[in-house]
Amino acid sequence: MGRHFVMCWELGADLGHVNQMATIAAALRERGQRVSVILADVTQAPRYFGPLGVPWFQAPQPPAHHPGEIPLNHADLFWRSGYHDPVSLNGLLHAWRSLFDLLQPDLIIAEAAPTATLAARCDGVRCVCLDNGFFVPPPGDPLPALRSWEPVPLAELERRETRVRTVIDETLARLGKPELGRFSRLFEVETHWLTWLELNHFGPHSPNLHLGAIQGHISGQRLPWPDGMGRKVFAYLKPDHPHAIPVLEGCLRHGDRVLAYLPRWPVGELKRLAKLGAIHISQAPLDMHSLLESCDLVVCHGGFGTVSQSLRAGKPLLLLPSHVEQVRTARAAAALGVAVVPEEDRASRRLRIDGEALERARIRAADHAPCLGSAEESLGRLLDILLSAAGRAA
Repeated sequence: MGRHFVMCWELGADLGHVNQMATIAAALRERGQRVSVILADVTQAPRYFGPLGVPWFQAPQPPAHHPGEIPLNHADLFWRSGYHDPVSLNGLLHAWRSLFDLLQPDLIIAEAAPTATLAARCDGVRCVCLDNGFFVPPPGDPLPALRSWEPVPLAELERRETRVRTVIDETLARLGKPELGRFSRLFEVETHWLTWLELNHFGPHSPNLHLGAIQGHISGQRLPWPDGMGRKVFAYLKPDHPHAIPVLEGCLRHGDRVLAYLPRWPVGELKRLAKLGAIHISQAPLDMHSLLESCDLVVCHGGFGTVSQSLRAGKPLLLLPSHVEQVRTARAAAALGVAVVPEEDRASRRLRIDGEALERARIRAADHAPCLGSAEESLGRLLDILLSAAGRAA
């Protein structure tokens, strides 16, 4: 067996992280390498990693800490994830270091895993970060605001970085390790972006380090399209978005044929929707490849996995973002001209969906898809980088 690659995921949710990690793990295994994974959520691990023979471990979890502040920058994301207190961070850091001591990795692959990265720094273990453009911002002091479309005083960004950096430095000092000195040094790790330059959340930077998106390893179930002649719409929506139901109802009133992946929706609501028109509903993941070959429009919240697969297939998107990462993805896709992010009418609280804008997005998405390269090319370039990094670490 070759080198031992330990893949780490710490922050975030949904299947996108797990699916991407499984794709990389499978490819490394095919090249004769040993792989272990440490996951923020192990719920789907048996499905994704069991068939690969890849062992999985639960990532250390911070105590709940939800201050009333709106997160303004990356420091705030960490403040909510165990970086608010040296005791909490010391416990997390010790747990990650214990896992690495147990697994003895040749290379750590970190995806949205800042404490894993910090633990690797403490122990001198080589680490490569993979990012979709959100968790690793471009260099700066202070780092860019998460909500760049809202005015944020520079002094406030600096204050929030300083309070987190102080916790990190105090924790490192207790361990006899060098202090960071600057919050941005936490991100000074070899990083490769699994996205395209034009979709990076913080604008184009580091052009030679953008490899393009890779596709998921496991496909879901196949469902037939409902009968009829209407537009084929694929919808992947969560029940807690205030406009999810109205948008689905609007598609059905429009005469669209809808295939919908609606995880964790109440059964009663699913039964009601099923009576409204031409819709087939699944609460399990669907086969994206076959869906995207035949659909006319994708409606989702803006998770990068769904967005990237849709763009490679040349399909336009109607995006209903739920949190700041999805908002940034949606804004980047809209700026590229391949997506529409509807605005809410302040008086009626209803969304205004511009049909002409959707048609322009359809044309632009079809034209832009050939520029994105193949997922196989992106994965091949990534594997060469990881194998080279593991060799340098030896």
